[in-house]
Amino acid sequence: MDDYQHKDAYPWTWEPAAAAAVVLGCIGVLSLQLGRSTALLVSGAGIWWPAPQQLLISTWGISQGNLAAGLPNTVTTTSQNELAWILAALFAAVMCAGGGWLLWRLRGHASAKGMASTEQATQLLGLVRLRKSRRIIRPDVYGSMPR
Repeated sequence: MDDYQHKDAYPWTWEPAAAAAVVLGCIGVLSLQLGRSTALLVSGAGIWWPAPQQLLISTWGISQGNLAAGLPNTVTTTSQNELAWILAALFAAVMCAGGGWLLWRLRGHASAKGMASTEQATQLLGLVRLRKSRRIIRPDVYGSMPR
């Protein structure tokens, strides 16, 4: 079934774009924090996570090259900033890919609204009835067959 046959009751407005921007911003913040924490763990400083009130503030410090931003003063950072950035990019890519996969599974092209799967149609109507009605169900494929 084609999309042009159905009217969308809710037009495209600013809300979906704003939601996408917020999700991408959250992915950016979390990937920077995870990249920093993993870089500190790899360098032997242990795994550290900032206090909730320091989460956004410390993200700016990480982006400026300070891996100890938002952490207690007892943390010594011997890790390189490049490792933190590489890990942050890796985490961001994994989060975006996972979100894209989830979005595709929930709202993707394969999920046509109101359409039964082949198994559901076979279970509901039976194979004999489906074969008898195939010219009506798929006239583009079975329409030219003699009766």
